[in-house]
Amino acid sequence: MARSIYSVFSAILFFVSVVTSTAISPTPSSSGCSEGTCPTQSSSLLQAVHKSKKLAAARTTSFAHAGTSNATHSTWLIHHLSAVGNCSNNSGYYVTWNATGGFGNRLEMFVSAMLVAALTNRSVLAPNFTTGHDAGQQVPYSAFITATGVPVVNMPSVKAEQISRQDLPWNPYGCDKDLQKVAEVVRASQARIITIATFWTYWLSSFKQADLFVINEFIASRIEFNAVFNDVADVLIKSRLPVNFAVVHFRITDRFGFALQNCDILQNASNATAQKFANLYDRPGRPLTSKFDEDSRFICTRMEHGKRFVMTTELALSVWQLPKEITHVYVATDGPRDSRTHDLLQQIRERGLVPLMWEDFPPDVVGASTTGSGNLTRDGVFNSNVEQIIAIRAKFFLPSWPSSWDEWVISKRLAAGRSDATEHFNQLQSLKHQWCSQDAQYARV
Repeated sequence: MARSIYSVFSAILFFVSVVTSTAISPTPSSSGCSEGTCPTQSSSLLQAVHKSKKLAAARTTSFAHAGTSNATHSTWLIHHLSAVGNCSNNSGYYVTWNATGGFGNRLEMFVSAMLVAALTNRSVLAPNFTTGHDAGQQVPYSAFITATGVPVVNMPSVKAEQISRQDLPWNPYGCDKDLQKVAEVVRASQARIITIATFWTYWLSSFKQADLFVINEFIASRIEFNAVFNDVADVLIKSRLPVNFAVVHFRITDRFGFALQNCDILQNASNATAQKFANLYDRPGRPLTSKFDEDSRFICTRMEHGKRFVMTTELALSVWQLPKEITHVYVATDGPRDSRTHDLLQQIRERGLVPLMWEDFPPDVVGASTTGSGNLTRDGVFNSNVEQIIAIRAKFFLPSWPSSWDEWVISKRLAAGRSDATEHFNQLQSLKHQWCSQDAQYARV
């Protein structure tokens, strides 16, 4: 039984990699839903949105105006997203995107394409995903996620090249994107394939503020990781973690170990604390590049005497308030051997807590191969997706940022009503206004 989980996942990868691509229909169906004619069942989505807003209002007042100044627009969005699944689809017309980047990039583009398709009665034309971070075996989306309500077609390898296309301008840095206007542009197009002209976008913060709860509830109810990832997460949690636990995401390999946290913590930190924790990104052997400058636009920063202090995960952890019931902290990281990871684990121990990482799970629990030292191996997207589910189920979560990995976790935690999810959601919006005001490119949608 133990070996069945990995065996099932391997079998899924094999099956979906050999399935013949679905041919694109040569002519569109005439039975699509016209504007305003779909029978709608908006009550369930509306109730979920009201529940999310009530939860938000109970924990913060920063979104007291959400849904009021743009109430008409939100009503339009609820009406059309609630109609998904009730109308026949306009077969032969699609929404796709530029396929590159890691799993998180592809997932956030899948989300964006699904939103546009749902609002314009098209199907999603999904390019392949990869089993590694923009590397490894190419497999259809269905190897990882299940989507309902909007038809999804795997991208044919050649057939689609002969179909009429149109690029849909989409600034990934943009703020306050208006989905109603996007839908109008797409509905007016005769192109069979609409291509969202980017490979990434922070969908949880780039749309109009009044629409975000609606969008999140729709996505949370329509896209899920496949059952195999949930099964593995269940087994691993039961093997090592108590009922209530916390998770820290420490993205350190392709990012700089920045955290999503209240910026007041950094601004009010003493010089000693800032010197100890807020400049750990600057270390010998890893020169800062333009990537650092780009990432630092999206986080809390503080300049002092020409020195840039930032919201590192170590700083956020030093002030992270956890109740006594929390005794174990799982650290999801892409750099288990990094010296900063080693120090982060020690920082957790010094607080009297038990840190755990992927390698601490017993390999015999899932029957996985080992590294030779008896530790559970890391397997590209597989273990990353499982760790996301562990983070979603945690009682408390300390996110990394900027990161599409954390965007998905925060989205799911918000829909599940986790106690700190609204705070994280609000912090994203606060940082969004920060980066939107810094440069004209961030204001363009």
